[in-house]
Amino acid sequence: MQAHQCPLYSKLSIDRQSIQMASKTYPALKFTDFWTRKQKTLFKRLDADGDGFFTKADYDANAEQVIKYGCLVGEQADTLRQLMKAHWPAVSGGNNDLKVGLETFLMMTKKLASLSVQDPTILKKSISGRFDRIDLDGNGVISLAEHDAFFQALGIDKDKSRPVFEKINKTCDGKISREEYTSAHLDFSLSEDPENEYADIFGPLDAE
Repeated sequence: MQAHQCPLYSKLSIDRQSIQMASKTYPALKFTDFWTRKQKTLFKRLDADGDGFFTKADYDANAEQVIKYGCLVGEQADTLRQLMKAHWPAVSGGNNDLKVGLETFLMMTKKLASLSVQDPTILKKSISGRFDRIDLDGNGVISLAEHDAFFQALGIDKDKSRPVFEKINKTCDGKISREEYTSAHLDFSLSEDPENEYADIFGPLDAE
């Protein structure tokens, strides 16, 4: 996968609102070994305690890790906790006793991905919710520091954050927009191309 190179014009002031992310279509998924490997990596990141299941305890632990690495205190920390709490029903279907193993997780992600190839609305909504939880100061963009905190909260080395951040930040202005973030995460979920540059947006893929 080639690293994203910022063009010369990125040195100039860019009107973010004037940049339209290209609309992209995806072929029907075959759920290749590469696609499965990406989803297994994501599951491992979400399974905070490493017990082989994703639960509300993992979800809450991730929030506390973001607070820790994002250096959030007081009202900022409480705001993130409330945001995570508000999003939990969308993740769990309202089930506080949710306990999802890897095989169930793969089945769920396959179903969502298959539907999203035709209509990405639900997947985009999920991605947008994740964007809001990473945008710790709520200013509508993700800074490198916020992206670093997100990576560290998932147990990924901080030094892996910047290369991914720079690939997603196509405008090269040091801030990831919602459009840039959504485009990259759609590729992660719906592309089966091993050369796709966004395969590692949740950190290096686990060994096969």
